[in-house]
Amino acid sequence: MKKKLDSEGKCILALDDEGNQILDDDGNPMVQDEDGNPMVDDDPEEDDPEVDSKRSKVDKIEYRAVEVRASLLGGTDDQPAQKVLEGRPIVFDTTTPLFIDWRGDQWYERIDHNALEGVDLSNVVLKYNHSMHVPPLASTKGGSLDLTVDAKGMGVVARLANTTQASDIHELVRSGNLDKMSFAFSTESDNWDEKTKTRTIYKFDKIYDVSVVDFPAYEDTSVSARSRLKSEQEQRHKELHRKDMETKAKEAKRLADEEARALAQKEQETKDLQTKAEEQRKRQILKIRTML
Repeated sequence: MKKKLDSEGKCILALDDEGNQILDDDGNPMVQDEDGNPMVDDDPEEDDPEVDSKRSKVDKIEYRAVEVRASLLGGTDDQPAQKVLEGRPIVFDTTTPLFIDWRGDQWYERIDHNALEGVDLSNVVLKYNHSMHVPPLASTKGGSLDLTVDAKGMGVVARLANTTQASDIHELVRSGNLDKMSFAFSTESDNWDEKTKTRTIYKFDKIYDVSVVDFPAYEDTSVSARSRLKSEQEQRHKELHRKDMETKAKEAKRLADEEARALAQKEQETKDLQTKAEEQRKRQILKIRTML
């Protein structure tokens, strides 16, 4: 059954006769179906066109933003100074805010200190806004991008190419007009703990790129993470529902068996009474015959 939407494409909440929100068994607001009846809102984000468009862009790839710094190294009359960008996109064993879910609960993220162990970092590039249409500003393959993993996390040092675009971006960072670096990644192993509201990344699958960005990709990050969390919650709810249905089925079978046994016992008691009455009738007939 589809949800009923208003003129802006938003779902319409289900209200009782007194105008109060109707809640489902988990305490979540219910919405109206196409006929105006209350229904459980399995995905409170699915009717949001903006969320849908963002979700289509981020499936397995996620983004995080960190501070980026610009500096100049060396330089002579004959040789221009090397333009350098630095940042630390990954910090181990530190809990950081990730997003606020649709219930208003704050979720956090922690990256395990072994998350980069065995991950191939030999072909990562530095981009601008993660664009596929702009030449890389630096690369690990070319030796101009260093990704250093230590006890604290992963640090990034990029020595920019001597191009107009690289110079412009370096100057924008140095002047503070750009101050965020985002990195794109996918995970191989992670866990969502609903009790602590914390996602722990145990192992990265791949680091795709690092990028200087106009705006941090937290919106995309949030949509991707919420989508993953919602999927896992639904899976757990389905499992709980399955177990609940199995328990109810077992209870119904137990009651049916008890009812069948009670009915059989009652039928046997009736037969026993009938047999006893018949035997008593026969004895009476035999007694009358002997008296004659």
